[in-house]
Amino acid sequence: MVSCNISSTSEEQPESVSKQTHIELNHHIQSDDGLFEISFPSEPQIFSEIVESDLGNLETHFYYCEFSESMSFILSYTDYPQEYINKYDANELLFTSMNGVADNTGADIIEHQTLMLNDCHAIDYETTSTMIRSWHRSVLVNNRLYQIGVHNTAVDIQQNIVVDYFNSFRF
Repeated sequence: MVSCNISSTSEEQPESVSKQTHIELNHHIQSDDGLFEISFPSEPQIFSEIVESDLGNLETHFYYCEFSESMSFILSYTDYPQEYINKYDANELLFTSMNGVADNTGADIIEHQTLMLNDCHAIDYETTSTMIRSWHRSVLVNNRLYQIGVHNTAVDIQQNIVVDYFNSFRF
């Protein structure tokens, strides 16, 4: 497994009543099928969905943890046909994924940053909608797209919660 560490570069923000400052990520998941490790604040629900697409039926595997009424953590992954992956630039695929998430959730993309994580293309981005603010990381490893997210309906959370969650992901 390869660790993917980032550090928070956001400026300190004033505390708000609803701002969560620390969460213990003490429920470790190691998926032999998914070829990853990640830590959640509590046991996630695990399920799969098959979606019909232009590429055929694609199965997406989900690990979903509703931590509180206002905060959830998710990891999903989908294996795409290698022929599809070979047709496009990795960053183009990641931007398509990012825009698809924003379109499907009715959210606006606030900011994004492409990066390399251990020779794999990735993108971090933040979205907001009327009710939800979310932080996402998508990582393309060969033909597998991992999508990791923290979703929050409260005013704000400390960035270190997102960083700690993202840093717990290994592939």
